[in-house]
Amino acid sequence: MGAKTSVPVGGSTSRDCTAKLSSHYDALAETGVQIPERGSSMLRSVQHDRWRNCTRKGKPHPCMEVEPGTNLVEFVEEMAIAAAECEPGSCSRVCEIGFNAGVSSLAWLCAAPHAQVHAFDIGEHPYSQPAATLIESAWPGRHTVTWGRSTATLPSLADRVQGAYCDFAFIDGSRAEVDVTADILNLARLASPNSIVILENCNSWGAEHGWGGFVGVNQAYLKALNVGVLTHVKQVSLGPCGQPAGWGNPRNDMKLCREMCVARFMQLSESPRTMEDLHPKR
Repeated sequence: MGAKTSVPVGGSTSRDCTAKLSSHYDALAETGVQIPERGSSMLRSVQHDRWRNCTRKGKPHPCMEVEPGTNLVEFVEEMAIAAAECEPGSCSRVCEIGFNAGVSSLAWLCAAPHAQVHAFDIGEHPYSQPAATLIESAWPGRHTVTWGRSTATLPSLADRVQGAYCDFAFIDGSRAEVDVTADILNLARLASPNSIVILENCNSWGAEHGWGGFVGVNQAYLKALNVGVLTHVKQVSLGPCGQPAGWGNPRNDMKLCREMCVARFMQLSESPRTMEDLHPKR
């Protein structure tokens, strides 16, 4: 039998995209900045002993951490979601809260080759701005980062554009409930009707799973569903999320769990604008 090839993703392949991610981390390492633990070079990590067994749909699946928060399995999952939603003509701009080292930005750029990516990041990590420079050089005209707290930069943008700006959104910034709530509400002002939003570190049942669902993110998400800002599409849980130690999770390492909530922004005549509005109605 012939060798298996990667499934096409957004006009490319997952193998091509992971190769681009590897090259990005190699280039970032060459800048000399301190970069995320276990993510200085994907190629070097592959050559050493950093592969671990994750599980996906109950089956062993190779994965490797490429930054604290996004691993290779999640990177591929992000590409799959973007490729399914960002067809030509329906998705011209991705808005991303939380750039970090640019892993998710690369997923959107690779999976949706016709879309631009506008990232928002506080810029607190020493590697973030060099990573942005590398991505903007590799993908000229398709990527930009606005530096500063998203709770300030997003409202400023919404006031300027006065309408739909984001066709696809990703929230992976602060995990504090008040900040996640603000990010949801601010993106609601900028989002195209019924467009997709992904929340990182989110469990739609409210469960805490290591590096999967976080309390503040879960609570903000559930409240947004409760008041009708978002409508739930699906839960994505990758790795041993909520599984006991044993097969597939021999060390009970919940840092291998990655979770995302996928939702759509509702068409609302007037979205809630304050934290009080997002508390469940009684």
